Amino acid sequence: MLKRLRPPLVLLAIAGLLGAGVYWFESRKVSLKPEAQGETSQPIVAVLERDIEALTIKTVAQVIVLDKIPSTGPPGTSPNAVWMMRSPQPKSQASETSVAFLTNLLVGKGDWLPQISGIRKAEFGLDQPLATIEVRLPNQQMQTIVLGKLNFDRTGLYAAVNPPVDPNAAFPMLLVSPSFESAVTRPIGEWRSAKLKNPAK
Repeated sequence: MLKRLRPPLVLLAIAGLLGAGVYWFESRKVSLKPEAQGETSQPIVAVLERDIEALTIKTVAQVIVLDKIPSTGPPGTSPNAVWMMRSPQPKSQASETSVAFLTNLLVGKGDWLPQISGIRKAEFGLDQPLATIEVRLPNQQMQTIVLGKLNFDRTGLYAAVNPPVDPNAAFPMLLVSPSFESAVTRPIGEWRSAKLKNPAK
């Protein structure tokens, strides 16, 4: 009788363990989903696009430094601005398209997630980030955006805005557009103005 009972008991125990594992996984996944849509959707950098004065994009491969230089047009026209690539050398005019693509994403919205402990950074790629973007605003204000890895269904990138200096401190994460990946990993040549690469003859 005992021998006959053992296999069902073993199977029951395995089923219980599997059920507990699935419950744990799903509860973790749910805890990282935004709450009601619209309640957690907030601007990543809460400024107008024209207020961004400088950008530094740091990746494993390169560091790009961009400055917006005020420029005066012909008499009677409104003043505009030109983006310059200060680093890497040589200093040159930046591609308006590449810069605008990134600044548009920065002033867009992200879905804010619950806080996570600093010791969990590696789970979301924030310990060795895809990129760190430093944004200079008027009055020398600075914002830092750290981009981690894509989420499980590749619909967003995990990110942190102004993460704490203490590596173990808890901080809120957000999901941002996956388009950030192509915006920050483009080669150097795509950051330079096409006018410089194809001068008029």
